[in-house]
Amino acid sequence: MPQTSIETRAKVVTLWGRGLSYRQVAAEVGLSKLLVHYWVNRWRTEERNVVRIRKSSRISLAYWGWMSSAGPGELTRIEPRMDSREYIRILEDVLLPSVRQIYPAPQPITFVPDNSAVHTARVVRDWFEDHDEIEVIPWPAKSPDLNPIENLWAAMCNMWDQRDVLVPRNRENLHNHVTEIWESFRGRPTCGNLATSMRERLQSVIDNNGYWTRY
Repeated sequence: MPQTSIETRAKVVTLWGRGLSYRQVAAEVGLSKLLVHYWVNRWRTEERNVVRIRKSSRISLAYWGWMSSAGPGELTRIEPRMDSREYIRILEDVLLPSVRQIYPAPQPITFVPDNSAVHTARVVRDWFEDHDEIEVIPWPAKSPDLNPIENLWAAMCNMWDQRDVLVPRNRENLHNHVTEIWESFRGRPTCGNLATSMRERLQSVIDNNGYWTRY
């Protein structure tokens, strides 16, 4: 690489910063276009010209849970990228046993999943077809305002944000917080109120011509 004085480098950057093309800058300072390109990019990547990105302090955990008008059901921690095999395991080992404790057979189970890819996979649909005691309600895509359990998730997030700043924000404390808040809804009318709000939610969608609602 040919030697280029500091003054020339500074002039290259100044002219380029004024909007001149590489070719115009090269003609002005007497350097090749390739060398101008080199010094401009060298200058842009110098440490003093680079804004460091602060690493986010956000932490997250993934959960699956269910609720009914009787209150919150079971909550289980899942992998961040749950696949259909894990979802079916949860349906068999978590959902069915815990639902039947509250709604014994032969009562039918009305189930409202969201439309994530895992929930609508072919193998999952086959599983539901083999369990005719469960009636799966068709649900419009991208409609969190129609799913009452989203209000429970939102409450957990809001209460986590309002926690004492002296409490360390780590995964262990987040898990304890999620479990504590979920259990705190037991014996309270929160879930019942959310369930009975469905008529108003659906009417709001109709009144808004299908657009989002305040829920």
